[in-house]
Amino acid sequence: MQHEVVKQVRTSEVIKRKSIEEKESDKENGKGSSQRFQVRYSAGKITCFHRENAKRSLKQVVNHGMGSDVMSEMMRVSKEFFNLPFDERAIHYSEDIYKPVRLFTSTGVHDIVHFWRDCLRMSIYPVEDFKQYWPENPSNLKDAVENYARGSRKLSTTVLGLVAEGLGLDRNYFDGDLSGEPMASHINFYPPCPDPSLTLGLAKHCDPGLITLLLQGNVSGLQILHNDEWIAVDPVPMLLLSIMVIKWSFKEVEDSG
Repeated sequence: MQHEVVKQVRTSEVIKRKSIEEKESDKENGKGSSQRFQVRYSAGKITCFHRENAKRSLKQVVNHGMGSDVMSEMMRVSKEFFNLPFDERAIHYSEDIYKPVRLFTSTGVHDIVHFWRDCLRMSIYPVEDFKQYWPENPSNLKDAVENYARGSRKLSTTVLGLVAEGLGLDRNYFDGDLSGEPMASHINFYPPCPDPSLTLGLAKHCDPGLITLLLQGNVSGLQILHNDEWIAVDPVPMLLLSIMVIKWSFKEVEDSG
């Protein structure tokens, strides 16, 4: 599984923000499919996780139980890390994809095209296995990552249980080997560019994990591909996005951002 701050996933009446009347109004006013992705869910009933709805693959989750202080602190220390002097950040640079903590640019593999991003990747759960490897600076990074990792794990386990029930499976279907890999965090930083028209943060891609929990920054950029149309997903404060990558059913789902 994967997590990304600014990307992870892992609780019970689902509330649709838009009523049926609002949806019909959208159609009459010519609002496109982007409106459909403004629907927000609070973690609860599984009615919005049934088989057909799950195929949309992306849910905006509110009332998720993750404290706003936990999310704000994670975002803050992430920014602090990338504001550190170059030499302090560079000690974490590595091309070894198996290291529990590493800093890299672009995608971190042998790219033909290089993308305009820096990324701090950390294995973050189980916390006891990986905390020793996390950066010492900023000084409060370890505490922030630990709190966020534990909250993310709890939430992602709940969401996967709801998805399983919505698909007619046992609630614990995704437990064990399917979701037992260590949880990883990708903190993405997109530095300023002298000529933004020549840059691309990330190309379209499918996340490699079962499910991703995304905490967006306050800058738009994320897009998802739906019915051959790229749709912007604008950030909402203190809201988490769950992106399901159930490969045998949803391998056509891609995101850009």
